[in-house]
Amino acid sequence: MAKLLGLTTVAILLAAATMAPGATLVVDAGSKAAADTNAGTADKPFLTISAALKAVKPGDVVEVKAGIYRETVLMGATGVKDSPVTLKAAAGERVVVTGADVLAVSCPYEVSRFEDSLKVLGYDKKMVVRDVVEILAEALGD
Repeated sequence: MAKLLGLTTVAILLAAATMAPGATLVVDAGSKAAADTNAGTADKPFLTISAALKAVKPGDVVEVKAGIYRETVLMGATGVKDSPVTLKAAAGERVVVTGADVLAVSCPYEVSRFEDSLKVLGYDKKMVVRDVVEILAEALGD
């Protein structure tokens, strides 16, 4: 009887351990402390959703803070039946995910102005400014 009780106790502990909630990984592109090399904590959040998704394990939650995330998000990691991977916006915050990485302008004189703005905002490595005429010429093979 004691042996049976011991096995039951071990089984319950194992079941509880496998159903335990995972970590919450934080993504906050608006934080000055954000970097994709961080651990994804509230104090040291990830910069991109993609970096957080590379670090997730079954049961983890990826909480994304407000902002515009210009990246292609691929869910490479999967959870298990009782421990899914969850990707969600932080409560009450607006998150926009877009794969757009080109800002098209209709005036060739505006290209340098927008490029300067992107540098000031720190987006110059994430986006390219192009004139619409150049994009159309490229698409038409000229």
